[in-house]
Amino acid sequence: MPFGDDAERTEAATPRRREQAREAGQAVKSREVVITAVFLSNVLFFSFAGTALYEHMLTLTREAFNTVGEVEFSLGGMQHLYTRYLTHLATMLFPLFLTVFVLTLGCHLLQSGFLFSLNSLAPQWSHINPAQGLQRLCSLQGLNELIKSLLKLGLIGYVAYRTIMAEVESFVMLGTQDVGSIAQYVGQSSLRVCARAAYVMLALAVFDYAWQRWQFEKSLRMTKQEIKEESKAQEGDPHIKARIRSIMREMARKRMMQDIPKATVVVTNPTHLAIALVYQREEMVAPQVVAKGAGYVAERIKAIAQEHAIPLVENKPLAQQLFKTVDIGETIPEGLYKAVAEILAYVYRLEQRG
Repeated sequence: MPFGDDAERTEAATPRRREQAREAGQAVKSREVVITAVFLSNVLFFSFAGTALYEHMLTLTREAFNTVGEVEFSLGGMQHLYTRYLTHLATMLFPLFLTVFVLTLGCHLLQSGFLFSLNSLAPQWSHINPAQGLQRLCSLQGLNELIKSLLKLGLIGYVAYRTIMAEVESFVMLGTQDVGSIAQYVGQSSLRVCARAAYVMLALAVFDYAWQRWQFEKSLRMTKQEIKEESKAQEGDPHIKARIRSIMREMARKRMMQDIPKATVVVTNPTHLAIALVYQREEMVAPQVVAKGAGYVAERIKAIAQEHAIPLVENKPLAQQLFKTVDIGETIPEGLYKAVAEILAYVYRLEQRG
């Protein structure tokens, strides 16, 4: 049963939380996967290239003993000899080094993907503080690491012991063999022990990776309050957003009131709705709504229209349709052409009468 802070962290991590963790250099990492990959690469290399490497080193050693008397005993001569043989040795072991590097890099990429973060490179006092280091060793995580290490050593030791005990009878026969046969037998037996140990390490690596992933997901869990705060940070505070919407509506209302003097006619409900229409024959295809409102806004529209001698025409069905179907700045639909045309004709007759 979880206690304390873990009891409150019941929600899965959000994408933003995961992104922040990657920016901080945090990802699922299992050292056992890397160690197992390196060990397997060594086992495979010596399984396929061990014989050729042994013969090459044997030839190189014989050549060294045969030519050592011919080399001038000086700093330059010895340096030339060591450089030559170290170059040969590096050339022989280069495929092994390359394999280890590729597998190590591949394990890191498969576990956490391409992850580059300067935060993980920054010096941290907690990493060099002896007190905090001792606290980590005595923590639950340190105890888990100790148990895993002991379990790994115990299993690998048991497998190696069983493999060696199966070869005890063959050890007695080595006394009658030559040096080359003994070396070959020892090499094959060692590879057999390493191969069986690799199986155990592979199983432990799979288990450790699953454990590390579970621990990582657990560390990213969030409380409901943290999710609410993150949602507010991304979408904005609801109170602030409501205030912004209110300000934008007020600004739009002011712009709308400024356009009312351009109107040709105002259609009313007569008391609840008011829609201001503008129509210019030479420039417009159909009449356009420049302002509309209900209640107090409708009263303001009618008051401004009266101040600028704009006709007010009462038509309840038309006013309701215009208010519901046409937004400010849009032209009226074709279905309302006839009704609006009759009102405009009436307005034009009023203008002709003066």
